[in-house]
Amino acid sequence: MNPSISIFSNREFIERACQMAQPNKVMIVGTHKDKLGINSKAKLKQINEELTEVYQKYSHVLVCKSKDEIIFAVNTMAPDGGERQQYTEDLQECVLKVAEETGYEIDVPLKWFAFYLDLDKTGGIVQKSECYKTGEILGMKESDVDEALKYFKKA
Repeated sequence: MNPSISIFSNREFIERACQMAQPNKVMIVGTHKDKLGINSKAKLKQINEELTEVYQKYSHVLVCKSKDEIIFAVNTMAPDGGERQQYTEDLQECVLKVAEETGYEIDVPLKWFAFYLDLDKTGGIVQKSECYKTGEILGMKESDVDEALKYFKKA
């Protein structure tokens, strides 16, 4: 699919996605930077203008922006590491920024917070068995500890 040819169908797809989006969901749009070809900056500018028009109609959709661009142009041929890692960090930063700007909040069980504070005291790597012991002291099941660990790993 050639991005410069398919902009209209992409716009229709984005319109439908916005119409169906639930409030406070973050939308990220990307394209294959390595497939844009000649005049890639002009094509990206056109796509960003189209997306800006679309998103202005749907205020309930939270949009990620990178350097004032709505679309993330990613080189899908980049080797693991360096450039790919930068894409990941840019996306994570974008989602966190949107969450901060909109006052997005997540409910964290009080036990999880206490669990985190207890683990934070160790200042280092903790064995999972120790996590389960700490959780047990706080009245958490192993499945609760597993969920808390997943959450804090992402946070």
